[in-house]
Amino acid sequence: MNSDWTKTKLQCLRRAISHKRLIKYRLAETDCEADLLSRYFWNIALSECFYPVLHNYEVALRNHFYQSIANVYGDDWLININIRQNILCIGEEAKVKREIENLKQQRRNKPYRLITDDIISSLGLGFWTHLSYVKYENNKYENKFKLYPILFTDSNFMPELSKNRRNRKALSDKFGKIHKLRNKIFHHEPIWDYPNLKQEHDDIIEAIRWISPLLSEITRFSSHFLEAWNNEIFYTEIVKKQLV
Repeated sequence: MNSDWTKTKLQCLRRAISHKRLIKYRLAETDCEADLLSRYFWNIALSECFYPVLHNYEVALRNHFYQSIANVYGDDWLININIRQNILCIGEEAKVKREIENLKQQRRNKPYRLITDDIISSLGLGFWTHLSYVKYENNKYENKFKLYPILFTDSNFMPELSKNRRNRKALSDKFGKIHKLRNKIFHHEPIWDYPNLKQEHDDIIEAIRWISPLLSEITRFSSHFLEAWNNEIFYTEIVKKQLV
């Protein structure tokens, strides 16, 4: 791997990926560039395994939050500005208003009736994660209608969350942690060096179980995370083979 041809290949890869990005995959000072590349491609495989898990989590979370709030404040709480502004804090209200305007702009030359489902799917994970923050429990904040502990009075809200964890903080801790990991994955950042990445994976499946045990089990059985997690050597061999 010290040939001029190998060096040329490494230079091409370095230009394509960037040294600044690859350096994040250094584990020891003795690591060679092939080691960094191996972990880089292994990280891609690990991130790929999180996509279906995060997909099911995000879809389930936003639909569950919407319906749970609708059970208290009505099905049109996202569309009815008077209700919505009494529920949402300034940041989340601004996001909904912006998405409604975007939806209207996209259909400005066609007849369009604002549909709740369109708004639900257009709001990012950050919006739904924020609905578990303390500002939705403490009425000293600007929203008039609290979400907690009101939502927990409905047994259908997070039905599989254990009794000793049925509180807003338990949701916030879990959802906030998942959101941070999701952002790293979606922005192509390293996750291979997380202290316990398997636990992070299992935590997402557990969060899905709080909402839907069936969806959680299907997600678990269809996940290829362990296969990728236990197969780092495969990516080392691929890189070495391409560099000779």
